[in-house]
Amino acid sequence: MWKQANLLTDSANQRNSIVRKLKSLTIIALLLISASIILVKPGLTQETLATIKVVPAYTVGRSPDVIDVQLWVYDANYTEGTDVYNWQVDLWWTPSVLELDTLGLVWGSFMDGPRITETGLLYLDAAAGQNVVYVTDGSKFQAGYPVLIKDDLHQETNTVAAALGNKITLTTNLAYAYTVATHAGCYPDPGTTTSVSFDKTIGNILLGITTSGPAPGATGDGWLATVRFTVKQNTNTLLDISTEFTLIQNVIGETLGDQVGEIIKLNGYFVTMRPEDTKPSGLIDVFDLYELGKNWLKCPKQQKVPTTTSGAWLTPTNAYMTDDTRAYADDNAAQVYGGFGFTTTSWSGVSKVEVGVERRAASLGGTLDDTLKVEVSNNGGSSWSATSNSTVVNWLSDKFVWINFTPAYSWTPSGVGSIAVRISYVRGSGTEDRLQVDWVTVRVTPTPTSTGLYADVNADSIVSGPDLTQLAPQFGLYYLP
Repeated sequence: MWKQANLLTDSANQRNSIVRKLKSLTIIALLLISASIILVKPGLTQETLATIKVVPAYTVGRSPDVIDVQLWVYDANYTEGTDVYNWQVDLWWTPSVLELDTLGLVWGSFMDGPRITETGLLYLDAAAGQNVVYVTDGSKFQAGYPVLIKDDLHQETNTVAAALGNKITLTTNLAYAYTVATHAGCYPDPGTTTSVSFDKTIGNILLGITTSGPAPGATGDGWLATVRFTVKQNTNTLLDISTEFTLIQNVIGETLGDQVGEIIKLNGYFVTMRPEDTKPSGLIDVFDLYELGKNWLKCPKQQKVPTTTSGAWLTPTNAYMTDDTRAYADDNAAQVYGGFGFTTTSWSGVSKVEVGVERRAASLGGTLDDTLKVEVSNNGGSSWSATSNSTVVNWLSDKFVWINFTPAYSWTPSGVGSIAVRISYVRGSGTEDRLQVDWVTVRVTPTPTSTGLYADVNADSIVSGPDLTQLAPQFGLYYLP
């Protein structure tokens, strides 16, 4: 993938200068990637523009939800020169609203598999037992790359031994006969390389996939990637992919998207859900009423953050929310977090208790073998459970984990109301480093448990009449922008 230098900056206000600096680097790298594969392909016309789109257009949620945003391409077409040999998406958002989860990035399947275009169509029949096929354009094949041979009746995989003109020699003999009449073709299955850079502080991720070898680009519609966020603030933000760095490159090296009108770019939006939208859709409707009925007199899962802390860690209140400001310790030290404020009056019991911690190491030149120990208390920290979790933190980027502390006690609603969490730095055997914690949070599943995450409209810890009273006047309201 083309590389972007110096993407990380200190402020969202630097975005315009970043774009200006990167443009020349991007285009130069694109040309270098394509230098060995550029061919003459006369008469190209773009009758239908390819589209890169944020899916869904509107993502609804609220803090501290985790949301997934997909990136898709539509109408990629080899004949019209919009096949996708490389793609890149430049996604921006408001960092005070959404926190990028770098571990939640999932690459899509659009670039996977054989590239099925007319270049691979056979123009001579191929008998079973032979290892040679004749394709429409042999320049799209390369020795050592896998291929798919298929027609209306059969298919099999093979590997290119040699490509000479339009004659493709395979490493093994064909298992089946393939004919022009049955629309036979031999299609290259190239390798791909992923690339990603990001800066959480300005709200940007630049990601893409590059093809290797001379195969055509991918065509049709498909899923490029999924980007995951944690909602930090209950307000709206644009999911913006409209910059000149959201682009595709076809197999002959043409870049589409760095100029206006070459491809279509459709942004998305994160919209803070209304509390009455219990089945989030942007519309208060019968499905929201059904969600109330299904969870009537049940208690929803609750997640809380601390409001009090004490101990020897530095800047300890930075762990109250996930915002890339961190509590830290340089030696053996403990910190207690409390004041989680669970409302448990309607609970008859407790099904599950989990502690969430987002943590990383910050190297001071040591051996990265220090341990973060996590413990819980059901009496405000007067005593601590024998059950604990100790993890050697040997990574330098934030990682979030849920730790199941249900076995720590026979939990009661009153015990949850007095829950406290203690984190401790435990020095390893090597040279000292620094441990950092960005977030401490607790999630409790009560009984009887509501299966509806948002069914408790008025957040009083039980789904009941007041929730219906709040929802009913909003029935029929559509609130997406």
